Amino acid sequence: MAKAAKLAASEARRVGYAAGPVLFYGTGGAAYANASYSALTVIGGAPPFAGGVTGTGLFSDDRWGYAAGAGIEWGFAPNWSAKVEYMHYGFGSDTAPAVTLAVVTPVSLRHNVGTVKAGVNYHFNWGGPVVARYQVSFIQSLQAPAASGAFLCRE
Repeated sequence: MAKAAKLAASEARRVGYAAGPVLFYGTGGAAYANASYSALTVIGGAPPFAGGVTGTGLFSDDRWGYAAGAGIEWGFAPNWSAKVEYMHYGFGSDTAPAVTLAVVTPVSLRHNVGTVKAGVNYHFNWGGPVVARYQVSFIQSLQAPAASGAFLCRE
């Protein structure tokens, strides 16, 4: 039985703890894969080129699952960091057809993938977050002279 993921994608978030320039984090989210399975069944123990009878089965399925992992990221220079991350993708189990002498025999498969990623990142500094600033002049207006009847508002 052979299996392959033609397309895999995930959407994950990170939560972690920063200790100086080092970030220890866990990550998790949703995952998708377009998986294909193929089976070649040899009947009688002889390979096809030696006169053996074979059966094949092909199966393709879209699988949704989860992604979970952990990693460490180190800021080694301004705007630069390096990271190593392990991610486990779980897509559950699936039943694929396998043909044996015109009889379809279901085969149970478990589709799990583990990856290790290493990389260097450059963090663009395009201004940072937007911060609203308000100046409150209410206290200053209470200090206006009582005889003028006017409020002084200074910014």
